Amino acid sequence: RNLTMMIIAHRISAVRDADEIIILDHGKVAERGTHESLMALKGIYYRTYVTQYPDSVEAQNLEKEAN
Repeated sequence: RNLTMMIIAHRISAVRDADEIIILDHGKVAERGTHESLMALKGIYYRTYVTQYPDSVEAQNLEKEAN
């Protein structure tokens, strides 16, 4: 498809399946990639995900690492 769509969202569910996700922090690009690559970075996107989905495997793993 020759289509570019920009979605501005605070909910991970709105962008999770996008080809590319760009995370802005104070107006600057902080992270960029697919859902999978951003989760692997364990940065802003990852922390937002585990906050929004506290019952997820990732959130449980983060809790185990903290203990």
